Formats: sequence, structure tokens, C-alpha cells
Amino acid sequence: MTDQSLRNTPGAKHGAQESGAAVNANAAPPADPSAPLASGKPAGTRLGFSNYLGLAGALVGMIVLFSLLSSHFLTYDTFSTIANQIPDLVVMSVGMTFVLIISVLAAGLAQIGANEPTKRMITGAVIVVAVVLDTYRSRRKRA
Repeated sequence: MTDQSLRNTPGAKHGAQESGAAVNANAAPPADPSAPLASGKPAGTRLGFSNYLGLAGALVGMIVLFSLLSSHFLTYDTFSTIANQIPDLVVMSVGMTFVLIISVLAAGLAQIGANEPTKRMITGAVIVVAVVLDTYRSRRKRA
């Protein structure tokens, strides 16, 4: 293959690409974020209630499918097992909520450009305030 035939192959580097200039003159310009989507809706439009109904229908369909495939899916034993695990689920959900709050706080502090020691002090202060408020609230309930 000659040097000219290598330059004409798809994906080959052109002189313009090596110099850092634009490679494809026919390429579309970057998309305008405020331009409407292909569906005709403006960007950022909420999907609507029909999508939620579709998801709920899919969930109901999965429940029906599992109940038909398994004779033990919707039984008293299943519900009693879930009921016995509710305290564990509550502890897990409280822990997950704690992690979510701390993660959002950390992301917000990173957004505003706080340095690492400041992030740790603010996060620690939030935890201490939460513990103090919880202790105060539980003591008020007992009294």
C-alpha cells in the first residue's frame, strides 16, 4: 500500500488530525442543550405519568409471573418471614439514609471547593449535632 492509499482509508490519520485541527468537516456541530429532543419535547421535560403506569404494570406482571411459577411465592410463610425481618430492614434503611445524607453533604462540599480538613470537620459536626438532637429527643420522650 502506498502512503496515499493509507491516508484514504477510514480511520487513518490525516495531516489535519495530526496538527490538532478539525478532522471531519462534515461532522455535526455540538448539540445545543436547550434544543428540543428527537421526540419534539424540550430537553428536560419530565416523562409523565404514563411511564410510571408502565413500570407499575411491569412490576405487577413480574409478581403474577413469579406467583404462577412458584407455589411458595405468595404464602403465609413468605409474609411471616418478611414480617420477622422488618426490624433488620429498618436498621438497614436507617443506615442507608445516613450514608445517603453524608454522601450528599460530601458532594456538596466538594462542589463548593471545600478542602479535605474542612469537609471532615463539617461532616463530623453534622454527625455530632444529629446525635445530640436524637439524645435530647429520646430523653424528652421518656420524661
